[in-house]
Amino acid sequence: MSDTDLKPVLPSLHEEMGNIDFAIMQQFIEDANVARGDVVINAGDEMNFAFFVIKGKFAIHLVSDDGEKFELTPAGSGKWIGQMFFLEPDKSSVSVTALEDSIIGRMDKSAFDKMSSSYPATADKLLQSLSIELSNRMRKAGKLLFKRFAWDQVEGAEGEEGAKHWFAKVYCEMNGFSG
Repeated sequence: MSDTDLKPVLPSLHEEMGNIDFAIMQQFIEDANVARGDVVINAGDEMNFAFFVIKGKFAIHLVSDDGEKFELTPAGSGKWIGQMFFLEPDKSSVSVTALEDSIIGRMDKSAFDKMSSSYPATADKLLQSLSIELSNRMRKAGKLLFKRFAWDQVEGAEGEEGAKHWFAKVYCEMNGFSG
């Protein structure tokens, strides 16, 4: 159980879940101290937990299939990392390293399963909130992909229509649409 009052750390989640379900969820979160330089997640490791930053900052590196690392924006207080595990356990595509001494709130698979069986409505609210967050991230990623990259992928004569066509093709490939 987390010893930290998580309401100020996760205000949106608290608001979405409500006092009772948020308090129930908090019983299944474990605080963990992480020293500067500690690797919390290695790309390629099986994910069986998710965490959020209570205090501190973490470097996140996306690792491509060929091992190339891309640095993403660091994650600070209130940011979830690894929440895809709640929806589909899989290998991590990112490496996460503490940039400073930090505290995280961690929920592993067994804790989530216990919460799900004892408090299914609470687990549903958590999953709904995390799904909405992930959906919003995907929408933002799509818009950024179009704004920043679509124009670079077409010749000048193709203009806006060429950029739209390229983006539609990439979007369909990302989402498994045929055509």
